[in-house]
Amino acid sequence: PAGSVTLTGGNVNGIATGTATLTVNQVADGNYTAGSATVTVNVTTVVYNDGDYRTLTSGNWPGATGAATWERYDGSTTTWIQNSTPSSSAVGNLYILHTITSNGSFAPASGTKIIVENGGKFTDNHSSTLSLIHVKNGGTFEVGATGVTLVTTGGVKLIESGGTLLINAALTNTSTFWRGSENFQEGSIVDFRNYSGTLLDNPSQISTNTNNYLFGNLKFSGTTAISLIGTNSVIDFN
Repeated sequence: PAGSVTLTGGNVNGIATGTATLTVNQVADGNYTAGSATVTVNVTTVVYNDGDYRTLTSGNWPGATGAATWERYDGSTTTWIQNSTPSSSAVGNLYILHTITSNGSFAPASGTKIIVENGGKFTDNHSSTLSLIHVKNGGTFEVGATGVTLVTTGGVKLIESGGTLLINAALTNTSTFWRGSENFQEGSIVDFRNYSGTLLDNPSQISTNTNNYLFGNLKFSGTTAISLIGTNSVIDFN
């Protein structure tokens, strides 16, 4: 329905689920030719699964020291219920809406997603085994330890436009973090604050996004010297 979005200062904002069609018309005058463009905007809701967790406050995870508070989704009542901290082997997906720092090693169940929402930040400073990292627009996932590992089969690092993956550990092109696949979408940011050695193998250990590029935006904010590519390698951006 038309009431599913609003237009404010050139920004289209979703306010309810549904589909809206936006049409922009340009009347011909002395400076411009006539034109028209139509865009369809779909507004959908997040589908939560029974047993998913999301943060209520910033803090540490896992463990009790300085722990963040969480709530758990109850699929039978479709409501969120304040819950104890998810275990280091959590089964439900983890939605990060605040600033969370790892407080020890962890290995969520196979297929569990860590989803960093707008305004959220997850810093992984310990050895961990992950299936899927999903960073949305305005979210940040920081790799703070060389032992951060993606599973080989089904491991995915998805960084949406406006999302940031911050590499702040002495990873190399053979680190286990690069297992699985990558989808660094157009407009995403991969920020290298710390690294060790050559960034890309030949062929690249980093997989391309849907537009067949390796990166959206590539940023170097640290002082560590990084060799981008090896012999006869090519790096593409979009």
